[in-house]
Amino acid sequence: MNSESQDEIKNSKGSVHLLLVGQSKGHISKVLEIFEPTHIDLFTTTELFLQVSEFITSMNSYHGTHHVCVIPSFRENSIYSGISIIYSRYKNLKSRFPGMRIYFGITGGTNTMAVEMALTAVMTEESIHYVVKDSDNDNAGENIILFNTEELNKIIKNGTIGGGR
Repeated sequence: MNSESQDEIKNSKGSVHLLLVGQSKGHISKVLEIFEPTHIDLFTTTELFLQVSEFITSMNSYHGTHHVCVIPSFRENSIYSGISIIYSRYKNLKSRFPGMRIYFGITGGTNTMAVEMALTAVMTEESIHYVVKDSDNDNAGENIILFNTEELNKIIKNGTIGGGR
């Protein structure tokens, strides 16, 4: 993690996070440890809703508020529905926690959920983070990578990122 990322994390205590949760939940613990968020929204599938709700209420180390949301998966309109749900929650959180940094976590969940979360983050120009395990050292634990979506959005809009049809 570069020093700019470390500085942003140091200044993000009390932030708000929209996070994906699937079978693995270790990344949630890492976000709670590093960011110490005031509030988290957890997005999961219908099948995992109860398990995720029980997981977060069993975490004695987290003292903020939380909300668990279901995102429909593996349907033709899943990406559209997922973005709509995530964006709606984002707008709600933006008004409930004015002035707080909001982060979109793209670790966990399904691939389509990660796409939905990332696209919503780019639309809102809020930061994205990803929890990655250090593959070079099994004992090193996990690190958080931050992505600057404001800069990414500028690059996309000015055509620096190009592509064919």
